Amino acid sequence: MKSLKLGIDAVPYRVIESQWKKLHNIRGFFDKRKPLLLISRFPTTSEYAVAPSFGLTSTSYQAEKTFSRKTQRTIFYSRLLYTTRRMHGLAYSRSVPDYNIISYGLTYNFPNTVIDRDIRSIKKEISNNKKRTSIYLSSSDALCHKFGDAAIKDLLRRVDQEIFPDIDPKCDVTFYSDHGMSIPRKKGLKNIYVEKILEENGFRIRSSSLKRKNDILTIRSGLLSFSQLYCHRSADDRMKRRITRLISDESAVELAACRLSDRSIIVSNRQGMVRITKEGDRFSCESLEGKPILGKLEGSYTASELLASSADHNFPDAVHRLHDAFHGVKDHADILVSLKDGYVSGSALINLAYNRLGKYISTHGSISKDCTSTFAISRDKDATDPYCVEKNRKRYMRINDLKLRH
Repeated sequence: MKSLKLGIDAVPYRVIESQWKKLHNIRGFFDKRKPLLLISRFPTTSEYAVAPSFGLTSTSYQAEKTFSRKTQRTIFYSRLLYTTRRMHGLAYSRSVPDYNIISYGLTYNFPNTVIDRDIRSIKKEISNNKKRTSIYLSSSDALCHKFGDAAIKDLLRRVDQEIFPDIDPKCDVTFYSDHGMSIPRKKGLKNIYVEKILEENGFRIRSSSLKRKNDILTIRSGLLSFSQLYCHRSADDRMKRRITRLISDESAVELAACRLSDRSIIVSNRQGMVRITKEGDRFSCESLEGKPILGKLEGSYTASELLASSADHNFPDAVHRLHDAFHGVKDHADILVSLKDGYVSGSALINLAYNRLGKYISTHGSISKDCTSTFAISRDKDATDPYCVEKNRKRYMRINDLKLRH
């Protein structure tokens, strides 16, 4: 084997940083190079996060369900399941578990059992000794959702002891994850319904299609700390700004953002409001009200200058990531909402199944540092070093710049 891309879903940077000295086989393999802090996309979801790394266009933010701006209707799970399978087929030699409804359900209810099977599958794939191999372990996401950092620490130990010894010492390896995880101080995840706020202010909430100007459609998922809202195609900027302001005033909301007709982005929360614009290759962030909620950014910045200026902010690299969220997705939302730690935006049924029965403790999706910060390390310095910035003895890099396609 000459080249291996090995991805593990949902490994927070804080976990691999704390365990790095204990991962002797992995450290030796990378000649004691340290993992860099990889900044995920917003929203911090798996397929969406890694799509640019494989040269794929993002059509939506998550796999389970999305909305077609052309037809003004939701795209059903079965159709998106095919799309996700196709992506995995293009991107990975082996994706474990195989992406189907049965394995999806088993993974999120019995993650430890599935992990055992998946590690055996990875070892078998490596033993095939193909020239180029891409492997992605997705069941670790369920492990972290259910058991938190301790389970990921144990998984990294197993990867160190059971997988890396099987890899050809001459192999060019890139080892990475797609996003982090947030574990709230209080146990349990609380469901928030932004729809109630909108209904109280005269909007009509829809579940499958938009037919009137005041219709709003939301896409919900049980364990994600963000929400996506779609407006009818006749909705104007004034209406979108009003919705954004209504939602951002809620105590559970970290921030809300909307895209306007001039391609600018309004970002708002209880502390302030800013406008993001882009002219050519330069970004600007203008404060409209209150505090500069995305950091003190005066003037205009290139993408690399933005990363250097805001990589260690509470909302890392937020200007670039929010612009990407509205301009780097085919069926982009009209309003995106990032929720605070401990809150999710899920249906009542999913909330019962995952939060009440499953007892899940962590989440991802938001723009926060914990959800955003993951890792990457490669034997090929040219694959990472040109895209890095260094601040406070850490190296930072955007996941968009990570090259995973063979």
